[in-house]
Amino acid sequence: MCGASNLPLTKEYAHHHIRKVINFSHFTLITNDAAEIMAKSPRRITVVKLDGLTELSDAAAESLSKMQCGWLSLNGLTRLSDAAAESFSKAKCNMLTLESIQITQLSDAAEESLRKFKGDLSLAPLG
Repeated sequence: MCGASNLPLTKEYAHHHIRKVINFSHFTLITNDAAEIMAKSPRRITVVKLDGLTELSDAAAESLSKMQCGWLSLNGLTRLSDAAAESFSKAKCNMLTLESIQITQLSDAAEESLRKFKGDLSLAPLG
């Protein structure tokens, strides 16, 4: 599949396409159920790229934060709610990238939450 898809990443698609390296960057939306399926995968996932996502519900963020993975990449997001930041502060991945969000774009509460993340965090450079 090439290019961005206006269809959401669904639980059915996620269930059938979970691999060690997941690149679902062609999706701009993810359903809460799909995020939950990914989080409950018994596989140790090395890389999860969801760079096409332009928005993320708090419920999907909570589910994704529970996923065992090496690297979670959400570089398409330009906003992050306080609740999503709190969920990601407890994320079980080693590296979280949010490279379309600058620290100055975060609320004080979201910034404080992300500071608690125990892995490597990458935000957009200040410019």
